[in-house]
Amino acid sequence: MSEEKKGIHVELLGSFGTDRDIANAAWTSSLDQQKKEKRSDDEVARVVKYLIQNRHSSPIEQVVYRFYISMPIFVSRQFMRHRMQSPNEMSGRYRTLSDEFFAVPDDIDAIAQKVGDRSLVKDWDEANRKAYDLYQSRLERYRQAEKEGLISNDEYKRVREILRGVLGTAFYTKVTTTFNLRSMANFLKLRLDPHAQPEIQEVARQMLASVEKNGNCPVAIATLKEMGWQI
Repeated sequence: MSEEKKGIHVELLGSFGTDRDIANAAWTSSLDQQKKEKRSDDEVARVVKYLIQNRHSSPIEQVVYRFYISMPIFVSRQFMRHRMQSPNEMSGRYRTLSDEFFAVPDDIDAIAQKVGDRSLVKDWDEANRKAYDLYQSRLERYRQAEKEGLISNDEYKRVREILRGVLGTAFYTKVTTTFNLRSMANFLKLRLDPHAQPEIQEVARQMLASVEKNGNCPVAIATLKEMGWQI
C-alpha cells in the first residue's frame, strides 16, 4: 500500500431532470403539455423558487442524481442510514477486498500528541496491515485448495465472505447510489451540519460540488442552498 494518505472520493455518474422538469411537474395539475412548453425560463425559475420556498417538495423529486463513492466502511455505515436512496455496495463475497484503509486524520494525531500517545499512527497502520495480511494469506490458501479440488468454489466464496470480518471499518468500500433531489437535500441538511462527523461532511461537500458543477438545475440547487436545504 502507498504511504500517501487516501481520501474520500465522490463522482457524479449521471443526472436526470432539470429546473424545467420540476416546474412541469408542478404545472401538471393546471396546464396541458403544449402550454407547459410555452412557459419562459423566467417563469420556470419563478415557480421553482416558489415551490422550494413554500415547501412544496414532491416536484423536486423529478430530479435524480447517481453517485459513485469510495469511503471507509465506518463512513459508509452512516451514509447507509439515509434510507431514501437506492444504494449498491461492493461485495466481500464476490470480490477480494482492497488493502486500502483510512489513515489516522491529522486532527486525531494532534489530539494523541497532547496526551503523549506518540505511536497511535504507527499502531493504527500496523493493526490494519496485520488484519489484511491475515485476510489475504488465508484467501490464498483456500483459493489454492479450490484449485486442487479440495473444496468447491461455493465453499471458497463462503470462506471469503466470513474472512472479511477480520478487516476493520477503516478499510474502504465502494458504493453506487441514486438520490432524488428531495432526498439529497435532506442528506445535505444533516451531513453539511458542522456537528456531523468530518468524514461524512466531506462526502456531502463533494456531492454538492459535483452537482453544482453539473448545473442541470441551478435554480433549484441555489434556492435549496439559501433555504439551508429545508424542504
